[in-house]
Amino acid sequence: MTERSYIAWVSVAAFLGGALVSLLATVVHQAVWYIGSFPIPWGLVLAGAIVICYLVGVRLAMESRWPSLAAALGVIGAAGIGVFESAGGSVLVPGNLWGTIWAIAPSVIAVAVVAWPRFRKPSNDATAP
Repeated sequence: MTERSYIAWVSVAAFLGGALVSLLATVVHQAVWYIGSFPIPWGLVLAGAIVICYLVGVRLAMESRWPSLAAALGVIGAAGIGVFESAGGSVLVPGNLWGTIWAIAPSVIAVAVVAWPRFRKPSNDATAP
């Protein structure tokens, strides 16, 4: 297997994994605890943390950006699907504050993770300037 085909297969797996992570996070993002009358959006925080961990993990595991980009597209696509109304009339991402934040957050997280530069250690090569 060549390196290109390996990266292609890893990118497909990263896309599917990103879609799965995002679907699970989309389902849980509306969970809220109330302390008195103050809402604590623990579902939104958990969903964001899961997406960050997945995307950063893919970014750190692979030298190429293609798997990171594929994972990011899977996350954004699956989160975006939840905005639309189903045949039964239900919506996973309603038009409230938490839903609006969740509609934007996966895209912002994905862009930040994919655009983050990879810092390399300086080589000890004698031919390096």
